[in-house]
Amino acid sequence: MEKNSKTTLRQLAEVAGCAASTVSRALTGSGYVSPQLRNRILKLARESGYFTEEQRNIAVLIPDTADFHGYLGLMLHALLEELSRQKFCPMILLENNDVQLDETILRGVITLAYRAGATAGWCNRHQLPLVSINTAPALRENIYSVCSDDEQGMKLALEYLCRRGHRRIGLLTLCFQPPEENLIQATRFRSFLELCARTPEVSGFHRNLQQRNELHRILRELIDENCTAIIAAGESLGAITAQALRDFRLRVPQDISLIASEDSGLSGCLTPPQTTIRQEMGRISAEAVNMLNRQIAGLPVRNVTVPYSLIERESVADLSC
Repeated sequence: MEKNSKTTLRQLAEVAGCAASTVSRALTGSGYVSPQLRNRILKLARESGYFTEEQRNIAVLIPDTADFHGYLGLMLHALLEELSRQKFCPMILLENNDVQLDETILRGVITLAYRAGATAGWCNRHQLPLVSINTAPALRENIYSVCSDDEQGMKLALEYLCRRGHRRIGLLTLCFQPPEENLIQATRFRSFLELCARTPEVSGFHRNLQQRNELHRILRELIDENCTAIIAAGESLGAITAQALRDFRLRVPQDISLIASEDSGLSGCLTPPQTTIRQEMGRISAEAVNMLNRQIAGLPVRNVTVPYSLIERESVADLSC
């Protein structure tokens, strides 16, 4: 069936060989239609470009190992707010369950699956426009991305610590896969080492948690390196790192300083309130939805990088005095 923005419900019904009421039930999911006929109608609707204003479904893909504490929960919340603001109806799917994308009328897809290769082969499986958040773009497959500038964020944290006299700095990350398989953590780790190497007076020490129950052992290693400050790079790490430091009877910031990733609603309420670097998740979400709108409309699209912000509170001591 040729694509035509003026395709009507009745024309779809004629091509599908069924009643218009049956097509309506298949497209809206209200009432029974046999799976075989429904799939045929959905396929014809996609091929013809048939969408009504009421059919504003957007699929949001999340990692199969979804952990809603920290980054994923915060990012998903911001994205759902933006989709709602722009009158879209989101449908949340695990990334390995994307077979459902072929069973629903969708305008497009936004993925929060941040592992390396998460979007590989997309165009071979789907014809839907796709925008990725905090994942490398795949321009050959016409996949564009909106990403936080993790290198700039790490630079913000390191430069702030250096201005306040810290020279032995630890980086703590949380990644259940090896860091090189998680694009967010891989960029943070690489940027941290490169920035430390370009600042000869600074010694940097990186440790990664693959399980939360390793926190005390890993943190002990950074303490034994005589770190005067720790960067807890992960939205779920700030609070539990502060608690672990208290377990070691270390005071923040009198005995050791701490910069965390901003967990909105929590970081500023801790004791002491934490200095953080903040991913601008509201702006990231707005850029991602606007990018998807442009793809749907056939307009030019470019990748977008969103800078971090530094929020100065009370968890970093000034050793420069």
